[in-house]
Amino acid sequence: MGVAPLANTARGCIDCNVAAPFPFIKRSTLILLSQVRFPILILAFFEKDVFFKKIFLTPSVFGYHRHIGKENMRATKYLYLAGIFSIIAIFLVVLVLQTSQSSGLRQAQVFAGMPEVDQNSQQATIDSMVATMLATTSPTTAGLSIEVVEQANPEQSTLEPQTTQVVYTYPDSFHIRGLIGHTQAYSLSCEAATAVDWARYFDVDILEYDFQVALPHSDNPDYGFVGDVNSQWGQIPPNAYGVHSGPVADLLVQYGLPAKSVKGYTIDDVRQMLSESKPIIAWVIGRMVWSVPVNYVDSEGRTAVVAPYEHAVILTGYDVSADTIRFMSNGKFYDVPADTFLTSWGVLGNMAVIYDGEIPQ
Repeated sequence: MGVAPLANTARGCIDCNVAAPFPFIKRSTLILLSQVRFPILILAFFEKDVFFKKIFLTPSVFGYHRHIGKENMRATKYLYLAGIFSIIAIFLVVLVLQTSQSSGLRQAQVFAGMPEVDQNSQQATIDSMVATMLATTSPTTAGLSIEVVEQANPEQSTLEPQTTQVVYTYPDSFHIRGLIGHTQAYSLSCEAATAVDWARYFDVDILEYDFQVALPHSDNPDYGFVGDVNSQWGQIPPNAYGVHSGPVADLLVQYGLPAKSVKGYTIDDVRQMLSESKPIIAWVIGRMVWSVPVNYVDSEGRTAVVAPYEHAVILTGYDVSADTIRFMSNGKFYDVPADTFLTSWGVLGNMAVIYDGEIPQ
């Protein structure tokens, strides 16, 4: 049985009273809007309770809405309002989280395009990785003495000659277990983040913040942290840059660890150290790529080799047969061809921090 239409009374029908406040709105449009209460709430505030009441009296394809009473209408309107504010609040929270992740922790996603591997998998490898040069700013800065370092072969030119014959006894494959990492807290805190993860593996707990603020400051990364840790990644001194292995190893020693800063390490040295369950902090470039090394002269006339997109990672394993090196960055593990690693590592002279001692049993 059909429902009889409402009379054209003081509360009115859609043909007269409802359309009166908004003569430019067609009857069919109001009927459609009456089915979508969320947009109607915006119009309701222009006409306040009068228009709001009329909306609840407009016809729909299913019949007519009944008048729900003044108090219930107010409660319903407040419910709509609360819903709007809830949606806006959720949107803002998501926006803030996405912004903080993309801008504040850009370096945390530096390896986003590289396949991640399970650290418990011995066979996980990357089929290929092309080492491409990152776009960098000009290495000349007003008032500073800077020159590009000539490197015909980055992985060999920085190696120091061995004075004694070294016998290597490492197995064909080895991967360290039990190393747990985390995402760095600041855009330029990769050195502090890797240092505390490395220390935790040897049962020494340090907060990343504590380690970061304890690092000495300098305009030369060989002597201290350069710049603000929250600055943009990818610059070279005197702009915000980071810190090299020396100050990191010195601070780890203060925490009671037998850390040692080295340069000129070879791939055999790396494999031997890893086979003894001793992870290595290594200074590479970006996503295991090559970048232009620069001879930078600080305010005191001291020279340091720096490079855009300097980054610190932890080496955790290798596979001779597959010719790969496994490393951890921001808590995730990756396998990379050994040649690609050596090219990237060689930019800053095969720089690393090693555990120079026996591991307590």
